[in-house]
Amino acid sequence: MSRSTEVPNSVDLKLRLLVGGDLPYKWQVYEYPATGGPPIALPGGAGRGDERVAIAGLPPQQTRRFVWSVAAVNLNDEQEVDVRVQALATDIVVGELAATWKVGRTTSSCFVHLDLTARAS
Repeated sequence: MSRSTEVPNSVDLKLRLLVGGDLPYKWQVYEYPATGGPPIALPGGAGRGDERVAIAGLPPQQTRRFVWSVAAVNLNDEQEVDVRVQALATDIVVGELAATWKVGRTTSSCFVHLDLTARAS
């Protein structure tokens, strides 16, 4: 899953992960530097629904690239869950990517790519 979206410039943002159903999972957010090099690990943890990570505002026309890694744990049955990643500015959704994840033994991980570009002004 991948999406590019424009966000307000110079406004602090939050990235939000929503996973439907009752699926236990571990998650980690990575930022990929624009100059290249290895990804930078941002906060991660374990959850069951609504996770948030704060990021600083972007200067005009700057792009930042994020990947949200989600891995099912203690998977008993195959199931389909809705996965949604949002960019929030003062708790208002300014960008969103949603998809259905078919979780199974061979698909126990999901990666969501979100590129955020700050508007010119």
